[in-house]
Amino acid sequence: MGYIYNFALQFICIIFIYSLINRRKELYKLVYSSEVKALCVVFALVFAYSLYTGWGGDNKRYQEFVEGGYENFFLLDFFSFEELYVFIAMYTRSFILWKIIVYGSAIFLSIWSIKRLQVDNLITLFSFALIPMSSYGSTRAVLAYSIFLFGYTFLSQNKLYKQAIGLCIVFLSWKAHSSMILPILLTSFTFFKVTKTRMYILLVLFPIMVMLFNKYYLVFLGSSVMDGSISIEKYETYTEGEYATNVSTVGSILRFLFGFVIIPPIYYGMKGMYNKTLDEKYHKICKLSFLMAYISFVIYFSVLDNITFFNRYFTMIPFFLYIVMSGISLEKSVTPNIRKIYMNFVLMYVMIGFMYNLYSNYFV
Repeated sequence: MGYIYNFALQFICIIFIYSLINRRKELYKLVYSSEVKALCVVFALVFAYSLYTGWGGDNKRYQEFVEGGYENFFLLDFFSFEELYVFIAMYTRSFILWKIIVYGSAIFLSIWSIKRLQVDNLITLFSFALIPMSSYGSTRAVLAYSIFLFGYTFLSQNKLYKQAIGLCIVFLSWKAHSSMILPILLTSFTFFKVTKTRMYILLVLFPIMVMLFNKYYLVFLGSSVMDGSISIEKYETYTEGEYATNVSTVGSILRFLFGFVIIPPIYYGMKGMYNKTLDEKYHKICKLSFLMAYISFVIYFSVLDNITFFNRYFTMIPFFLYIVMSGISLEKSVTPNIRKIYMNFVLMYVMIGFMYNLYSNYFV
């Protein structure tokens, strides 16, 4: 019943926003208006969604962690939890309270980030409901993503002290999930301007980056910097153990289609930066999304024979990209028809995923 509950809430959320978009012909407008009521409705549904999880993910392990002895998990569990979650478990000792604090904080920071960037419109909410929403309740990483994104709302400003605050907040996201090491490292490169020369250099360097990754990834994953994040022991377990990702044929097709969800907005965002037509407040998030995709494909084409690492970082991109979707969609090169085709494609992709998960959970 958990899956049906989650399916129903996300479906209601998507249909609610999509109907408003169509009724107001939002995809054909030149400016998107603020949507306070819709924002409250959507994130109320997200909060309700996160409290009862049927998607699976790490939900069961979280319950065992909180109610079955967090001390043992922290010291003995191979995939040990960050100290932040141990601290919350120590004072709540209740799984539902633990979820309220973790996912409630993630939702609060997401709303705050949306308001700070002034993108509280239907396109932002629709982008959030389509993909990021499904991870609430099933992975603690959403709190890390929200902290990281909140930091980027300060980085998007020109004042030096606010950028310093943003960098501190971005770094703190590592304390909420160890996988944040890659986007944190890539953040320094978002301060460089987008030029044609640099894009060509990155393209030429791609095979060299793959070769360097092939040669040094064992050293990198085993380094003291990565210890407890993506250590060499975790790599071996991801590859050979029970946690290794097993991808079905349908899952492979969905993974392929997911690329068409991610690549178009990144392309138009980078194009807008190069043409200087994209609002500057979106630049760093667009650059980060591009760099995340670039590194993800370096991992994909490397000898690292495990889809988990590629999947971990490539599927992380929508959690940052959703907040700049409304800005990207207003680019002059993005016509109303392109907007509509893209949004309908993403909607179709999500619905196919819904049906596949429904089939996997109840008919297999």
